[in-house]
Amino acid sequence: MSEKRTVVFTSSISAFCCRNGRAIFCYNVRMKRDKSKLLSSEIEFSVDFNDCDPMKIVWHGNYINYFERARCALLSKIGYDYLEMEKSGYLFPVAQVRAKYVRSLRFGDVCRARAILTEWENMLEMEFELYNAKTGELTTKGTVSQICVDAKTGETQIVCPACFTDKVQKLLEEKSKDSQVL
Repeated sequence: MSEKRTVVFTSSISAFCCRNGRAIFCYNVRMKRDKSKLLSSEIEFSVDFNDCDPMKIVWHGNYINYFERARCALLSKIGYDYLEMEKSGYLFPVAQVRAKYVRSLRFGDVCRARAILTEWENMLEMEFELYNAKTGELTTKGTVSQICVDAKTGETQIVCPACFTDKVQKLLEEKSKDSQVL
């Protein structure tokens, strides 16, 4: 008697071979996506005095807060902000943060923060770019990965919920149509 197996391969970070709904193995798969075809959002804000150390340079931990500001703007654009997540019954705790500091932002600078949604099928992953808006110089880049968790049970979800991925897909289709018109 042969056993029925389903193999799920996506452009996400993981591939699973499942038997009776249980993961048998997992390994990393990474496909590059064309960033120009991805969803992104940009915001600008002034660097506040309370974000800085005594040398008036932004304290390193606050760059992660700047990532969060850009992430919130992108999630709002998608129509799935943190309040919508909660209403849908899912939470997305942070699993990994990576940051590369290139140049410092200082008190009085204007930061342009860009978030790019790079993964939405099996996890929520965004790349971030922070720029000095006055000079155009890249100051920081990074990535934040968030896993999907059922709010009631606390169980990690292998795929993101359709209430999120459908919204992303709709915006991607609209973006594709808009780029074809040009």
